[in-house]
Amino acid sequence: MKRARSVCAAIAATAFALTVVVAVPSPAVAETSSELQAQLDKAKATRDDYYAQAEAVSDQLNATREQLSETESQIADTQKNIDKVQEDIKVKEAELARRQALLAENVSENYKSGGVSLLSLVLEANSFDDFVTRVYYADKISETQASNIEETNRLRTDLAVKKGELDNEKATLEDQKSQQEQLVSQQEAQQADLKSKVDEADSYVNSLDSQVKEALAQEAEAARQAAEREAAAAAAAAAANSGSYYSGGGTSGGGTSGGGASGGSVSSGGSTSGSVGGLTSAQRNTILSAAYSLVGKVNYVWGGENPSTGLDCSGFTRWCYAQAGISLPHSSASQRAMVSAASGLKSPSNAIPGDIVCWEGHVGIYAGGNTVIDCNWPPDGVRVATIWNTAGSRLYGAGSPI
Repeated sequence: MKRARSVCAAIAATAFALTVVVAVPSPAVAETSSELQAQLDKAKATRDDYYAQAEAVSDQLNATREQLSETESQIADTQKNIDKVQEDIKVKEAELARRQALLAENVSENYKSGGVSLLSLVLEANSFDDFVTRVYYADKISETQASNIEETNRLRTDLAVKKGELDNEKATLEDQKSQQEQLVSQQEAQQADLKSKVDEADSYVNSLDSQVKEALAQEAEAARQAAEREAAAAAAAAAANSGSYYSGGGTSGGGTSGGGASGGSVSSGGSTSGSVGGLTSAQRNTILSAAYSLVGKVNYVWGGENPSTGLDCSGFTRWCYAQAGISLPHSSASQRAMVSAASGLKSPSNAIPGDIVCWEGHVGIYAGGNTVIDCNWPPDGVRVATIWNTAGSRLYGAGSPI
């Protein structure tokens, strides 16, 4: 009964769950990749909710099917027991009939037909003791047969009771099976409904994903072209400054995007060699020149450390510093630790171009004017961007690692 109640509860829960769905939103017109991305994120959340519901229903359906299989097995076992008890009842009934017939036959022969009489027992007895013995055994025969009949009848009655109990058990199991079959049917319908919604959500997500990719590609190309223009402007300014990207002093103007030759060593232009904030002016100029040379030219590759095949954020800073003869570990956390130990992490407003700017899990090279040259996730790659500080990307500060 406990299992039957649980099945009823499961049916009710499934019926309720069928109503818990989230409508797939209709595509909306969006102009920017960020707007499209917001729609895509919402659509993915809806789809993921469908996936979670479908997975839960699938688990429930599998569990119900297992319970149904177990119930069917119990019904089969119970039926076997019923069949066996029924056969035992038939055997006992046959035995009872045989013993009753035998007793009736003996009584009929010994008493009704006069085959055995008190006179014959007296006349045939050799002595009084023999007479007593003959009477005793004649009575014992009848008593034994009657006892056997009684025992057989008792066993037959017990078997009939057991069969009744098994019949009731089978009826309960059959009712349980019917409920489980109903639950399976409902869960299969729910699963089919959710699969349809998942397919619809997948189609919508894929459509939005294509739009986002197209918008991102257009924006990335526009950013790349702007970066190349700004890098060219930075290179022209450096040429006018005797080839130096760094003119000394505190914060210095840098680009917000740019380009140049990718890969290979980038030599520094003319610059003073005095130490500024742990790095010499020549080193800062070389680092900035190396950084600008990769803007718009190198893609982000996780674990990348070679401009010809792609860089990640710490691989980019590591390569730029290597052009100035400075070795850095290939780890944003380790580079941040070096900056913290060498010069301390300071506000970007106090940073010097060429310093390393450190975020949680990200690094870049300060370019002046509150901008940073970094290698960001696809589709950006090496770029120049305004320094940010958000909850999802905490800014620790900037400084020299030596």
